[in-house]
Amino acid sequence: MPPPSEARVSLAALNTIRREKFVRALRGIIEQSPHFAVRVAGARPFTSLDELQGAFIAEIERAPKTERLALLRAHPGFIAQVTTPPTATTPGQSSAGPDALAPDEVAEFQRLDAGYRERFGFPFIVSAPRHPKDAILAALRARLENPRDLEFKTALAEVAKIARLRLAELIE
Repeated sequence: MPPPSEARVSLAALNTIRREKFVRALRGIIEQSPHFAVRVAGARPFTSLDELQGAFIAEIERAPKTERLALLRAHPGFIAQVTTPPTATTPGQSSAGPDALAPDEVAEFQRLDAGYRERFGFPFIVSAPRHPKDAILAALRARLENPRDLEFKTALAEVAKIARLRLAELIE
């Protein structure tokens, strides 16, 4: 994610700036995966935020399964986001930081997340804004029951939601 201090940019500017600047501006949209911004740069011009997000999603869908799995594994996951004090809240993360969770709640999230990682091979990813911690905990429990293929798709859908929030934060 670009640092919060980074200036917002217009879609018109993104369409016309040099490829390197485009990639630099959008490198954090997909967690730890700036190569998706490189690929999206070639799809310009974009007429809307929806179209730009669609380009990111299309590139993820076109990527080989091993690359999509690496993308999921690169994500810190929800537990890391709520148990590591942020320097600033970033889009896609919960506003429920470590102070908002009681020690027993942190322990429960960590226990379930460990089981999730063991079962699926990647962290529990959820676009958490505006969701109370109880709803996120319920989603984690429910998603632990999913077949692996369904959960792989669900996690990628959550990545897309997070990307949308990040794009909305960055684009004027």
